[in-house]
Amino acid sequence: RQGNLLIQQRKVGLAIDLLKEVTSLDPKHGRAYRSLGVSYMLLGKEGLAISNYKKFVNIHPTHRDADRVQQIISEYERR
Repeated sequence: RQGNLLIQQRKVGLAIDLLKEVTSLDPKHGRAYRSLGVSYMLLGKEGLAISNYKKFVNIHPTHRDADRVQQIISEYERR
């Protein structure tokens, strides 16, 4: 939640640092990967965003956001 708050405050660099720490401590924290994806998209780093979105979908394939995130991945890969 702290990472998402930082993203909302447009403190994206701080959010990325925090979220990377979260995923290093808990590699199965799928929502942190989703938030990393959002953060990297905001910075225009689409490749890193997609990589993190894929981790989110792999960890939480039935999450309510999984279909939307998979759609973002598919649209990126079609380019």
